[in-house]
Order: sequence, then C-alpha cells, then structure tokens
Amino acid sequence: MDVITVALKKRQQVVTYRIHARGEQRDEHPKVLTRIDLVHEIEGPGVAAEAIARGIMLSATKYCPVNAMLSAGATEVHHAYRVTRPGEPTEEAEVIVTGPDQRPTIAE
Repeated sequence: MDVITVALKKRQQVVTYRIHARGEQRDEHPKVLTRIDLVHEIEGPGVAAEAIARGIMLSATKYCPVNAMLSAGATEVHHAYRVTRPGEPTEEAEVIVTGPDQRPTIAE
C-alpha cells in the first residue's frame, strides 16, 4: 500500500499495480520463512522507475511494520520492481534487501 501511495503522490500514471511474493522456509521446525522475494509490478505511461524505487525504499525501511517484524527475525526480504510502459522495454531492478536480524530504526 505504501508504494502505490507514494507513486500516486509523485503523480505517476499507474494503470496496473500488482505485488508478486515468493517465500522460502527452512526444513527444520519451526519452519520459519528464511527468504521472501517481493516484486512490485507497475504498468502505465510515463511511470518513472525512480519514483517506484523511492516508494519501495520508504516502505521497506520506514513505513511497513510487517517488513520490520520479519527483518528483525530470521527472514531476508528482497524488494524489487518491474515497470512496464506502453511501447518501451520492461525495466526491472532490486531496490533493497532487508533482514535478517535487522532491528528497525525507531523514528522520533
């Protein structure tokens, strides 16, 4: 939710927004998640990859309590995007990796 909110505030012409998630668990009990891959897929004319990357960075490091909780434990979370504009090649990149064992910064 944070990413699309930032994109719209930056006046991005988002037509479609999807998030793809894939996770890996360890084999031993408790079978906690050890890795999560999140790919934000955005389609629209003139969508700037930089604006999407900024939204992902803010979500991953500041706004998302779920990411903070997972990253403080045993989970490594990979945050990436895929931007598609009509008539142009798709742009993809990993933005940030959070966790494992990263205590979230407390904002004052």
